[in-house]
Amino acid sequence: MTKPLLVLTAVFALGMIYVVAPVMLQTFLSYRKSRQVSCPEEKKMAMIHLDAQAAALAAARGKAKLQIRDCSLWPKEDGCARGCLAQMS
Repeated sequence: MTKPLLVLTAVFALGMIYVVAPVMLQTFLSYRKSRQVSCPEEKKMAMIHLDAQAAALAAARGKAKLQIRDCSLWPKEDGCARGCLAQMS
């Protein structure tokens, strides 16, 4: 009974190493740098920093979810609708 369990564990581990980890790494590396975007509410340019860790974890689950961690227009515009995220796709 232990050999089938060992095989399933090995298949799961190889899947994590060769499929999920590269997707997470590529997503993390692509979203870790600050980006300049046009704020649709303020009609100004802003520097935003995305949450690369959250994006990588979402990519592992197959969901594309971006969150802004920091914006150069905050704290004044902290409650904004985050319409600038549409420019990231």
